[in-house]
Amino acid sequence: MRPRLKPRPRPAPNKKSFFGQPLLFFFILLLGFLLVYALEGLPLVGDPASPASVHVSPRYIEQGALETGQTHLTAAVLSDYRGFDLLILSFLILAAGLATLSLGWGKSGGSRAPSAPGKALGAALLGPMFCLLIGLLCLAGGGNFLDYEALSLPVRPDQTRAAGSLLMESGILLSFLGFLFTGLRLFSQEGKVSRER
Repeated sequence: MRPRLKPRPRPAPNKKSFFGQPLLFFFILLLGFLLVYALEGLPLVGDPASPASVHVSPRYIEQGALETGQTHLTAAVLSDYRGFDLLILSFLILAAGLATLSLGWGKSGGSRAPSAPGKALGAALLGPMFCLLIGLLCLAGGGNFLDYEALSLPVRPDQTRAAGSLLMESGILLSFLGFLFTGLRLFSQEGKVSRER
């Protein structure tokens, strides 16, 4: 017969409520007011006279397929014209993934937390570096940063931009999947540690 374990004492609940912290409450109220105030300056959804509809969209629609070599207009805009956004997105995924993983480390009840899986975490960290490397290879090829035509890739010249865009997106995918697998393995190890007790 196994001895019964004593239940762990629960920590005392925090007595301070959200409204009991006036500085935090005031800051969030002020931030909410500023966001609502900023909404007045935005154009209406679908407004044909908005700056995005008048200046940017016509160029993307008229020149997108010719300049990028991609037949899908959304892919042309997101991966080619907005290449810097993809670079920033890769670092954003890196920051969000590290923040999410930090929630799981050290939660195994006082004992040493299991180490994070190295290969998946390494892939997650390599994603943004891969995106930066593409930009640096464009510079080394004589073009601008993230100008995919300067890459010397084994594809036809009219497909170089599409292939460069695909490489950028694969860097983001590498980062995202690395954090996904790292988080899954880390939290599954945490469950094993807590069940073994």
